[in-house]
Amino acid sequence: MTNEQDREQNKLLRKTKAQKKNQEERYDTKNNQKKNGIVFIIFFLLTIGNGKYISSIFGNNIELIGLLIMLTCAIASTVINKKGIKENIGIAIMGILLSCGAIFNDVSNETKIMFLLSSLLLLNYPKFARNYLPSNKQIKIMGDALLTGMIVNIIIGIFTGTLGASLDSTIPIVKIVIKCGMKIKNYCGGVWLAIFLLYYIYYYRERIMRGHIIKLLLIALLIVLSGSKGACLLMIAFLLGINIKNILNIKSSKEKTAIMLLAIFFTIIIAVYLYNHILINVPTYAYRARGLEQLFTTLTKNPSRLLFGMSDIAYANSGYGYEYNMRSFFGWSASVEMAYANIIIKNGLIGAFVYFYIFAKLFRARKGMPKKDETILTYILATMLISGFVETYIASIHFVLGPVMFCLMYSLVNDKEKIDG
Repeated sequence: MTNEQDREQNKLLRKTKAQKKNQEERYDTKNNQKKNGIVFIIFFLLTIGNGKYISSIFGNNIELIGLLIMLTCAIASTVINKKGIKENIGIAIMGILLSCGAIFNDVSNETKIMFLLSSLLLLNYPKFARNYLPSNKQIKIMGDALLTGMIVNIIIGIFTGTLGASLDSTIPIVKIVIKCGMKIKNYCGGVWLAIFLLYYIYYYRERIMRGHIIKLLLIALLIVLSGSKGACLLMIAFLLGINIKNILNIKSSKEKTAIMLLAIFFTIIIAVYLYNHILINVPTYAYRARGLEQLFTTLTKNPSRLLFGMSDIAYANSGYGYEYNMRSFFGWSASVEMAYANIIIKNGLIGAFVYFYIFAKLFRARKGMPKKDETILTYILATMLISGFVETYIASIHFVLGPVMFCLMYSLVNDKEKIDG
């Protein structure tokens, strides 16, 4: 073979390799676009599924479609690739443990299915995030999907009279409450909080925060206008936590003055809240204290319920929901609205162990992460754990914030880009 023929053959080989590389890149691009579309659809459906008007027509079906798509994608990602057999065995074992309460207690088949679905979702969030939320870009896509869903809910609410705008004298800071077409104010506040956190983290990691301050302030205002005090306090807790080092290291006198003014403003808000809702409204919080006392007394007297929970009472076919059933059982002067009480009631100590294992594993996952991502994950974890004393976000798939926060945390753990700072 001559030198000229060698050159031609090498040229043809390089051309073939280049074509193959271009085909792979086009396939990857198309595949990523498809995955991004799936992420958008899932979180969009979760948001509109919690809308007051849509849920009045379809019930929880729209929301459940979004959750089932997420679960299907997570399971398919390992079945197709024939990977993660050990992981799937672990998920199956933990899923059974979480569902023991429903399996052993006398509850309807529908309730058992919902228990199984919520258990499988909780355990499959890592797989979904690993395959569909591998970078910072997908964090923004989640935020875009939630924001689009809220805009759709607002438009539907305006045309159907279900917007939920009112003057609410029970809110101490602002008198106007806008539920943005959502079923209840805590759902509304939870979604706006999720949008705020997703955008904040995306801008924070991309180092473009200053150009989007106004957008974040507007979302923060919508959290306040939702009337959800829990969402407001969680937003403040997250912001203070993630910025504490920057606040302590400020040297400029002007910046220090601005921070001091903001600190005074938020201190006044918190002080007014504490005055209105604790100092002059102690009975409201006494309900929860009595509820926890009654729960503790009931469970310690019955080892079976302590282990497996009391889902048969919480989800009894009374014609009413969880809150009514529990308050009618414990007495109308008691309530169990915190996530940690909810976990014990639904899943017992066995379920509580699974939740503890999940959060402990996330906490350990911070080691080895870039400093910026470690800081973000730390305060997202803190926000989630604090929320357990305020709402049932971490224990309920019906609160959009719960699935979003779990997916966000696992996205940070599995981020292939590993943004440092």
